[in-house]
Amino acid sequence: DNGETGTSSTGTWQSSGAAGYYGTESLWSRSGATYTWSFNSIPAGTYEVYMWWTEWSSRSIAAPVAIVHSTGTTDTTVNQQSDGGQWNSLGQYYFGGSAVITLSAPDAYPTSYCADAVKIVSVSTETLPVATIVSISPGSANLGDEVTFTGQGSDDGTIIAYEWTSSIDGVLSDAASFVTSS
Repeated sequence: DNGETGTSSTGTWQSSGAAGYYGTESLWSRSGATYTWSFNSIPAGTYEVYMWWTEWSSRSIAAPVAIVHSTGTTDTTVNQQSDGGQWNSLGQYYFGGSAVITLSAPDAYPTSYCADAVKIVSVSTETLPVATIVSISPGSANLGDEVTFTGQGSDDGTIIAYEWTSSIDGVLSDAASFVTSS
């Protein structure tokens, strides 16, 4: 909600007299002001982004919104003369730990822009893959003996590659299991 932790603004934002606000009030501005909602320390994954605004006859029909996500920034617009007083979807985006949504208020009088609330709802979170050494056999070997390395990976997706790395010798193999005598 506006004014909560994680929000920031530039320019002057004033309390709006419009009905249908989220929380305790909505704010309005114009002439180059911006309002930003930042979400930090969120689990990596796909989220649906929603925005709430209040309607007013002077509100912009193309209020610019920038959504910063893992693969860049998506610029979109919202019509703040309709669908006010409710959560409106701005689409689904992949966030890798943080999300930033900024509403811009570029135009001067008579156009106004409403900053009220933004929420993100997890569609799917992704966990990091887990690598496990299943066995190294034999447990001890002489120089030149064959040693078998067996590993596995788990993920909420699909394992597509493996890499065995030694702090001394660098990359040893790109297979789940391998045998070496060097």
